[in-house]
Amino acid sequence: MSRFAWVFLAIALSLTTAATARTPIDVAQVNSARLGSAVILEGYIVHHIRDDYYKFQDDTGSVRIELGSWVSGGRNPGPNTRVRISGDVERGWSARYVSVERLTILN
Repeated sequence: MSRFAWVFLAIALSLTTAATARTPIDVAQVNSARLGSAVILEGYIVHHIRDDYYKFQDDTGSVRIELGSWVSGGRNPGPNTRVRISGDVERGWSARYVSVERLTILN
Protein backbone atom coordinates (compact mmCIF):
# COMPACT_ATOMS: atom_id res chain seq x y z
CA MET A 1 0.00 0.00 0.00
CA SER A 2 1.37 3.41 -0.90
CA ARG A 3 2.28 6.05 1.63
CA PHE A 4 -0.61 8.22 0.39
CA ALA A 5 -3.09 5.40 1.05
CA TRP A 6 -1.83 4.99 4.65
CA VAL A 7 -2.11 8.73 5.30
CA PHE A 8 -5.61 8.81 3.81
CA LEU A 9 -6.65 5.82 5.94
CA ALA A 10 -5.29 7.44 9.11
CA ILE A 11 -7.16 10.68 8.41
CA ALA A 12 -10.39 8.84 7.60
CA LEU A 13 -10.20 6.85 10.85
CA SER A 14 -9.54 9.96 12.93
CA LEU A 15 -12.50 11.76 11.35
CA THR A 16 -14.75 8.78 12.04
CA THR A 17 -13.72 8.75 15.71
CA ALA A 18 -14.27 12.51 15.99
CA ALA A 19 -17.74 12.23 14.47
CA THR A 20 -18.68 9.43 16.86
CA ALA A 21 -17.50 11.47 19.83
CA ARG A 22 -20.03 14.24 19.05
CA THR A 23 -23.12 12.02 19.08
CA PRO A 24 -24.44 10.68 22.41
CA ILE A 25 -24.65 6.90 22.70
CA ASP A 26 -26.53 4.65 25.11
CA VAL A 27 -24.91 2.98 28.11
CA ALA A 28 -25.68 -0.36 26.44
CA GLN A 29 -23.34 0.62 23.59
CA VAL A 30 -20.37 1.21 25.93
CA ASN A 31 -19.76 -2.55 26.17
CA SER A 32 -19.33 -2.81 22.41
CA ALA A 33 -17.31 0.40 22.03
CA ARG A 34 -13.62 0.07 21.31
CA LEU A 35 -11.33 0.58 24.31
CA GLY A 36 -9.97 4.11 24.28
CA SER A 37 -12.75 5.43 22.08
CA ALA A 38 -14.32 8.78 22.91
CA VAL A 39 -17.97 8.65 23.95
CA ILE A 40 -20.73 11.00 25.05
CA LEU A 41 -23.48 9.76 27.35
CA GLU A 42 -26.62 11.47 28.64
CA GLY A 43 -28.30 10.31 31.82
CA TYR A 44 -27.95 10.45 35.59
CA ILE A 45 -25.19 9.97 38.15
CA VAL A 46 -27.17 7.83 40.58
CA HIS A 47 -24.69 6.52 43.14
CA HIS A 48 -21.23 7.23 44.57
CA ILE A 49 -19.27 3.98 44.63
CA ARG A 50 -15.93 5.07 46.12
CA ASP A 51 -13.24 7.70 45.63
CA ASP A 52 -13.74 9.12 42.10
CA TYR A 53 -16.02 6.29 40.92
CA TYR A 54 -19.76 6.67 40.41
CA LYS A 55 -22.63 4.71 38.86
CA PHE A 56 -24.05 6.39 35.75
CA GLN A 57 -27.43 5.32 34.39
CA ASP A 58 -29.67 5.92 31.39
CA ASP A 59 -32.73 4.11 30.02
CA THR A 60 -30.61 1.22 28.69
CA GLY A 61 -28.56 0.37 31.79
CA SER A 62 -25.73 1.53 33.99
CA VAL A 63 -21.96 1.85 33.82
CA ARG A 64 -19.23 2.85 36.23
CA ILE A 65 -17.63 6.22 35.57
CA GLU A 66 -14.47 7.82 36.88
CA LEU A 67 -15.23 11.47 37.67
CA GLY A 68 -12.35 13.41 39.18
CA SER A 69 -12.98 16.51 41.26
CA TRP A 70 -11.15 18.59 38.65
CA VAL A 71 -13.88 17.61 36.15
CA SER A 72 -16.87 18.17 38.42
CA GLY A 73 -15.55 21.54 39.60
CA GLY A 74 -17.33 21.23 42.92
CA ARG A 75 -20.68 20.47 41.26
CA ASN A 76 -22.49 17.53 42.81
CA PRO A 77 -25.38 16.56 40.53
CA GLY A 78 -27.95 14.43 42.31
CA PRO A 79 -29.69 11.34 40.97
CA ASN A 80 -32.50 13.51 39.53
CA THR A 81 -30.18 15.86 37.63
CA ARG A 82 -29.74 14.98 33.95
CA VAL A 83 -26.13 15.32 32.79
CA ARG A 84 -24.02 14.85 29.68
CA ILE A 85 -20.60 13.30 30.15
CA SER A 86 -17.77 13.04 27.64
CA GLY A 87 -14.88 10.68 28.12
CA ASP A 88 -13.01 7.58 27.03
CA VAL A 89 -13.95 3.91 27.37
CA GLU A 90 -11.49 2.12 29.65
CA ARG A 91 -11.23 -1.39 31.07
CA GLY A 92 -11.06 -2.08 34.79
CA TRP A 93 -10.52 -5.37 36.63
CA SER A 94 -14.07 -6.56 36.19
CA ALA A 95 -15.77 -4.38 33.58
CA ARG A 96 -15.51 -1.38 31.32
CA TYR A 97 -15.93 2.13 32.63
CA VAL A 98 -15.88 5.66 31.25
CA SER A 99 -13.11 8.02 32.31
CA VAL A 100 -14.93 11.37 32.27
CA GLU A 101 -13.19 14.40 30.79
CA ARG A 102 -16.18 16.77 30.70
CA LEU A 103 -19.42 17.10 32.66
CA THR A 104 -22.36 19.26 31.57
CA ILE A 105 -25.52 19.67 33.63
CA LEU A 106 -28.57 19.58 31.32
CA ASN A 107 -31.36 20.56 33.73
